[in-house]
Amino acid sequence: MPQLFVYGSLKRGFSNAHWLDGQEFLAEVRTAPGYRMLDYGGFPALVLGTDSIKGELYEVGEDCLERLDILEGVAERLYERTTVWLEADGPFDVVVGYLYLREVEGLPAVGEEWHLRLDGG
Repeated sequence: MPQLFVYGSLKRGFSNAHWLDGQEFLAEVRTAPGYRMLDYGGFPALVLGTDSIKGELYEVGEDCLERLDILEGVAERLYERTTVWLEADGPFDVVVGYLYLREVEGLPAVGEEWHLRLDGG
């Protein structure tokens, strides 16, 4: 089964976490350096860069990935499901995740972790 890295609204306790209901949470993880997370006004935009990003790792079914492709606007070229590299100190190193494809100039950097929760925390 595919392993999926999530870093924003799909994380536990966040607004879109229910999209991962029935999937197996594996661990809190961090990407290898090579990414940057930006604030697109209520949701994060992950792009290539130089940072290491904190997130969560799930084992998911293909049907779940197909639903997430719709949520993430893959057909509309909003996000792309692609390879994401994790830090090599754990049992996982290469997984899938979603990278933002549209213009990011002027978007504020988030840092290493997304914090905008459903409850405003």
